[in-house]
Amino acid sequence: TLQGGIVFGNYIAIILAGAAYIAISQFMSSLTESQIISALLSVVTLAVFLLLDVLFTRTEIDIISQVCSFLSIIVRYVNFSQGMFSFDDVVYFVSIIAVFIFLSVRSLEKRRWS
Repeated sequence: TLQGGIVFGNYIAIILAGAAYIAISQFMSSLTESQIISALLSVVTLAVFLLLDVLFTRTEIDIISQVCSFLSIIVRYVNFSQGMFSFDDVVYFVSIIAVFIFLSVRSLEKRRWS
């Protein structure tokens, strides 16, 4: 049924978005030794990713609006929450997760060897 697709889409969206948030926060945590600074950096970064579409959609420069819409987590999340399963959205979330985990590992390796 249609309701089953919407419920399944929401579960997938929550899991992917949560994993992306954790990866981003983990990277912010790897940049500093202070837990408070790490938490503040994480909140600010996640707020930017969440509000990217809202903040820059009204710009007069069309390319900025398109890039911000492409990078926005909310735009990708809404597709899943409406029951629309898109391979592009899955690739987006997996890419965000992979990039930030890679950056975390590199940051920790740099700290280990310095």
